Amino acid sequence: MLDDDDLALQAVRSGAQDYLVKEQVDKNLLVRSITYAMARVRAERKLHQLTARVLALQDEERRRIARTCTT
Repeated sequence: MLDDDDLALQAVRSGAQDYLVKEQVDKNLLVRSITYAMARVRAERKLHQLTARVLALQDEERRRIARTCTT
């Protein structure tokens, strides 16, 4: 059986961003963990939006260059 440290390490290696040990969770730790999780989701959404914008701008620039080269 895995102890808490081994389980936490395995969870983080599997992609978990945070790991709470049941016996050690208090209100402040839970609030902090939820706050960080929400911030990560917002950051991931913003990154997705920015990535989509960069790809759209690249495509637009390629089309502009292609038009310039054909005229």
